[in-house]
Amino acid sequence: MPMRLNPTIATSRLGIDHVRSIVGRQRSTVQEIDQHNDVGNDAYIEFFADGIATGCCIAAQIKTGDSYISRSTGSYFIPADRNHFEYWHSHILPVVGIVYDPDADRVRWVDITAYLRDNPHLIEHGPYTIHIADDHILDNQTFRHFQEHFLSYRDSYAQTDKLGDALERSAHREDVDACRDGLQALFSYHRHRVSSWYYLISCFRHFRGHRLLPHLISKLCMIPGHMDIFWHRENMIQEDILVAVQELLATLFSRDDVLILMEITSLSGGFQRGSVGQGCDAIIGILRNRDEVLESIAFDVTVNEEIRYFSIMLLVSYVQSKSVERCYQLIHRYKEAFPDCEDEVGGLTRIMHVERKSPTPRHFLVG
Repeated sequence: MPMRLNPTIATSRLGIDHVRSIVGRQRSTVQEIDQHNDVGNDAYIEFFADGIATGCCIAAQIKTGDSYISRSTGSYFIPADRNHFEYWHSHILPVVGIVYDPDADRVRWVDITAYLRDNPHLIEHGPYTIHIADDHILDNQTFRHFQEHFLSYRDSYAQTDKLGDALERSAHREDVDACRDGLQALFSYHRHRVSSWYYLISCFRHFRGHRLLPHLISKLCMIPGHMDIFWHRENMIQEDILVAVQELLATLFSRDDVLILMEITSLSGGFQRGSVGQGCDAIIGILRNRDEVLESIAFDVTVNEEIRYFSIMLLVSYVQSKSVERCYQLIHRYKEAFPDCEDEVGGLTRIMHVERKSPTPRHFLVG
């Protein structure tokens, strides 16, 4: 029997994709959220100005179709309930409601955060419908106004009390939506605080096997950075904060933390460009004891074979810049310890030869 696409999902995709195209043309970004409940938001929108991140991120509810357009007046609206109002009112990011009419190819938006702030009585008593002003249009011509409106939230959401809220949300690992929002808020509004990064580094091991582990890695790899991060360094993290956090990461990450990175690298297929493994490579690369830790994992018979191989692969790629002879010693020792790994050993040797001849950065050749 042929598979059929759920028409509701197909319709919602139209809205998300259309909003993504508008935002993308303005050089800002939409990060879609993998939904698994009825209350969580659909996406994060992060604003850039002249190609540089502003540090302002908002949560978005995106609705699509004539179910959100009044037949009598033609006005756009967002239906909700008390749970939604309470969730949005307590959210640690500003929340925008967006409705896309695919027939008219038109988008309108409403600042849900401001609406509930100005009408707190509606949270308990309703009505639970938010009507959208006709002049709140979102397109290429009006995007700058849309962006400037939400940039006004930057200072208030960077306050210390909001930091506490973000930390609290991040701690609820069993609630994936709340935890994701907390991590996003820490990064968007509090990345210029050492305390935010200390928290993320310290709790990293508790995200082993968690759905949000790749999301956390994508934040932590901003500390060392890699060539596919196009943010200006001084815009990304203040220089004094960056130096302090690099030291924290370099000294606090343990063997268990590295093993977690190697596990997810193995699950994601290695260190290919654009993969989570690329971020893992960047993190491991600045660790104070990286070579010793990778060596201990590579020769640990209790560790999964593929993880051992990726560990020795990464170790060889690091060590070869210091000593080619040491690389051959490691490869020979690996072959003796695991005699059934002839193909893997051949791959290590080929990687080494290619890297010695190529000007391409190391971490794109080891995948």
